[in-house]
Amino acid sequence: MFCIHSSEYKALINIALPGSELHFWSKLVIKNNDFDDKDLQLKIGDNMTVELGWPTMGNRSVTGDTGTEILINQVAKSIKTIYHGEEIHSTSDVSFEEVVDFTESLNSEQFTSIMELLTETPYVSYDIEFACKKCGHKNERELKGLADFFI
Repeated sequence: MFCIHSSEYKALINIALPGSELHFWSKLVIKNNDFDDKDLQLKIGDNMTVELGWPTMGNRSVTGDTGTEILINQVAKSIKTIYHGEEIHSTSDVSFEEVVDFTESLNSEQFTSIMELLTETPYVSYDIEFACKKCGHKNERELKGLADFFI
């Protein structure tokens, strides 16, 4: 963790201290936990609907040369089924490159509507406070998502 006043000072914080596991777990929260109630079918055109799946840790392994390319690949990984008129296309039946091509063909409004739904993904949250050993400043930070819990 970095102190907001001493950004060059990085401290490793162990939040699961011996004897405090009960306290740790009582502060751990899953946010946006109503995902079972969310409809992951999204109408993106007059005769087109996509069915999405929540992003997984496997989706985090997507690569790309730019931030935009990574984002497009993450959206493509989340698309499970494409309904186009009477046709149903499961993304498991085609190559990932074809799903990326479909994703790149979306207009900005369609892409944004998919992104807005995916930002409602459930995530693990933990509020932490720590004092900087270098300057003494009290820092507060929300650990958000699984990546913040690991080095």
